[in-house]
Amino acid sequence: MSVNEECRPQARRVLNLKAAVICVVVLVVISTGMRRLHSRQVTATTEYLKRTAETAKTQGTPEEAIQALERYLAFGGGDTSARETLSILLSEHATDNDTLQSALMMGEALLLNDADHHELRLRQAELSIRLGQYSDAESHLARLQKSLSRNPQVWYLSGVVAVRADRTRDAIQHYQNAVQLGITDADCHRRLADLLTEQGTDSVLIEGLFDQLIAEHDSADARRIKAEWLLKHSRDREAIDDLWSGLSIQPDDIRLNGLLANVLSDDMLTPDINRPREQARLLKHLKGQTDGQPAAERLRLYYAHAQWRSDQREDAI
Repeated sequence: MSVNEECRPQARRVLNLKAAVICVVVLVVISTGMRRLHSRQVTATTEYLKRTAETAKTQGTPEEAIQALERYLAFGGGDTSARETLSILLSEHATDNDTLQSALMMGEALLLNDADHHELRLRQAELSIRLGQYSDAESHLARLQKSLSRNPQVWYLSGVVAVRADRTRDAIQHYQNAVQLGITDADCHRRLADLLTEQGTDSVLIEGLFDQLIAEHDSADARRIKAEWLLKHSRDREAIDDLWSGLSIQPDDIRLNGLLANVLSDDMLTPDINRPREQARLLKHLKGQTDGQPAAERLRLYYAHAQWRSDQREDAI
């Protein structure tokens, strides 16, 4: 290369502004398009998951509904209605305390944003009791006694908490409030009867509680609980009659059938019971139930027990 060539000035590279602008515009368009596409995909996915959860809940498959809601909330966690639905499903179908605790924490977070959601607070009180967190339950119930004073469940749960705190008088008052407000849960009447018995209340008044329950809300549970109370007072004939009345309402009730089978196998039955006739009646009843429900193992067990007690031992085996 000559000296002149070395000294010749080099050509300057000039930025092509037009090309640069085009590149920037293309990149912006591509980026915007990708964001919109992603947004549409997310929207379509969340809508699908929400529909799937609703369908699963309607069809009675809570496990699928829970899975769909958990995935849905992972995309759009601000849907409070979905969070409340998930909390309810978890509390209703939990198989362990960890799941119950998750439902409880989810409900507490919802209450922070809506402290006047009284039905949610009542569910939180129920969950707290199930988890043994009685002080938290009592805190919720103290508010609900003012805001939902006509709700019998509030007073029933208040009674449960009061018993746990050894406040018997408060518990009796709370249970009585629940009964006066027409609670349908027979367990409330049972708990109240037990406390009144401990306090030495006249058995006629206690029996009146059960009669009131049966008159207003007759059910298999109501009949069973009254029968259990009658058995404690050696009134076997009346107890057996109530058990049969309960079975006329719900023939396949496990607890009713089991209790009746145990009562009739008791060697200490009062003399006014015609054991062979009652056992024959029970055998006929249980045969009808087990024939209609081959998979009902507990009923088959009670049937075999009744056959054994009736000297039908080969059939029982």
